[in-house]
This record gives sequence, structure tokens and C-alpha cells, in this order.
Amino acid sequence: MGSPERTKVRAFHLNRDGIDLKQGLQLTIVIFCAVIVLDYFFGAVGIIAGLAALFVMLADFKGPLRSRLKLLGSFTLIGTAVAVIAGITGPYMWLVALSVLIFAFAGTLLQAYGSHIGKMMYLLILWFLMAYSFGYTPYDTRSTAFGFLIGSLASICYIVLVSHFSSKKQGTAPLNQEGNATAGGIRVQLNWNSPIFRFAVVRSVLLSIAIIMGWKLFPTEAYWVAITILVIIIEDPHQIIVSGVERATGTLLGAVIAISILGLFSDPIISLLVFLLAIFLMFSFRRVNYAIFVFFMTIMLMSTIAIGGSDVTTVGIERLLAVTSGVALAFLGIGIIKLISQKKKHSGVHSSG
Repeated sequence: MGSPERTKVRAFHLNRDGIDLKQGLQLTIVIFCAVIVLDYFFGAVGIIAGLAALFVMLADFKGPLRSRLKLLGSFTLIGTAVAVIAGITGPYMWLVALSVLIFAFAGTLLQAYGSHIGKMMYLLILWFLMAYSFGYTPYDTRSTAFGFLIGSLASICYIVLVSHFSSKKQGTAPLNQEGNATAGGIRVQLNWNSPIFRFAVVRSVLLSIAIIMGWKLFPTEAYWVAITILVIIIEDPHQIIVSGVERATGTLLGAVIAISILGLFSDPIISLLVFLLAIFLMFSFRRVNYAIFVFFMTIMLMSTIAIGGSDVTTVGIERLLAVTSGVALAFLGIGIIKLISQKKKHSGVHSSG
């Protein structure tokens, strides 16, 4: 989920060395256990707990266990609070749009503190948008917040156990220094004229517009316009078009395949199997190509509808339209970011000349 390398690569380039079936299987088993066990004890929160466990796995990074636990603990607390905020503001369109605007802007700015925090905030913004779709009655809010809390804690416990056994064999892993940022670098990046500040403005404004657009045009799938924009747009102006094409392709194909498969089977067991298979393939191929990762992630997210017992065919068609609208808005945002970047580059050349 992190930012791509700042090097020129062609679209849909495949890194065949990035396949990791072992990791995909291990993490899928953990998430499956979280869904089944927590669903047995706590009912409907099982699928939310599974999503939370998934997000914690994606937010994790290589480094000393203490550093990882600090960030993952913060991730858990913020994610739980976000679910409560979503429940409070959920009934009011303008409050939702304002909340998303503020949280997305602040979360994007925090990318200046390094790739680890940047990835964590990206996932929290995604979770914020998803939390709205789980309902906003007092019961829904409590269930969503509790599901995220226990799912995250279950995933953190797994990380602690794995780190405990692996540290005995390999020793403590050094912190990946690419995840850190110097104080001077942070001040430069948080300047109002910096690329990350401009990106934060464009992304947060687009997401809030997408919320209003979703409420007006797609009332049952109001948040998928914004989710699609978040998935497609990245902060790197050098790769934003290539990555945008990859992410848009993966999102649209994933939506079509998910609607086709899940529409044929109304059995929640089949939907759960699709959910788990998508997670397995998503983790196994996430370093191969981002289009493949997004493809399986979209199927995974859409399978949550069928697990909840919704009409996938009816809801799926509206969701596909919402996704398509999100793709169009995302490329509008990409064009704006690219235009601003080129203007700043030209103005810098003229001023230096």
C-alpha cells in the first residue's frame, strides 16, 4: 500500500520474484481464525475483526518489535476512535464530508514523517471510509468499533508471537531507515508550497466531493466513489499516471469479477471462501504488481457485502457505477496534480534562470 519507487517503470511491469505464497497462506489463516472465532463469540463483528486484522498486517513493517508495537498500537486506537466518529457523523452528509476532509488532509500530511506512518495513515483513511458503510445506529457503532479493536489486537498478538520465535533464530531486525524522516526534512515537506501539502489538499477535497457525489447519486453505495479515489491516487508525481492506470484497471476488473462470481452464489459460505481466497492471493502477489494487488483487494472488499447477506447483484451494479465514477474523478485529480507539478517545475526553472 505504500508509495512506489521514484523510478521510471512501464505500466503493468511484473516482479516475478515478489510472489510469496507462504506469507499469503500464513496471514490468511490468521485472518480466517479471527473471523471464525470472533464471529462465534461476538456475532456480527467477526467480519469487521477480520478486516481489522488484515489492515494491521498491511500496516506492519520490518524493524524492532517495540517500534512496531508503538505504531500498531496507535493504529488500533485511532482506528477504534475513527469507527466511533463515523457512527456519530454518519447520518449527516455535510458532517461526513467535513470529517473526511479533515482526517484525509491531516493523514496525508503525516506522510512527511516517513513511509511507515504514511502507509498506516493511508490504511486508516481507507478504514474511515469503510466504517461509514457498516451503519451508524448506536449498535452498529459499538459493533464496528469493538470489531476493529479486537481484530487489531488479535493480529498484534500474532505479530508478537511470530517475532518472538523468529528473533531467537535471526536476532532483532534493524529498523528500516527508509521509514524515518529527519526533523529538517519534515519541516520542508510540511511547507504549504511543498508537493505533499498540495497533494493533501487535492486528495482531501476530492474525497469530500466524492462523499457528496456518492450520497446524491449512489445512496446505497455512497462511499465507494471516495474509496476508489483513495485507492487510485498516489502522491508521487513521477509515477502517478502509470500507477493510476494500474490501480484503476485492477479496481474495475475486480469489481466486475466480484459481482459476477458473488452474484451466482448466494451462499454466505461461498462468499466467505471468496473473501479468504482473495486475501490469500492479495498477500501472495502484492509485490508482483499493484494492479494485481488492487484486483484482489477489490474482490475481498466486495465479498463483505455477500457475507452480510446483501443482494450482491443489485448492490453490486450500483457499486460498479460508483467505482466507475470514482475512477473518473481520480483521473481528474491526477490531471490536477500533474498540472500543478509541471507549473511548479517551470516556475522553478524560470526563477533559477
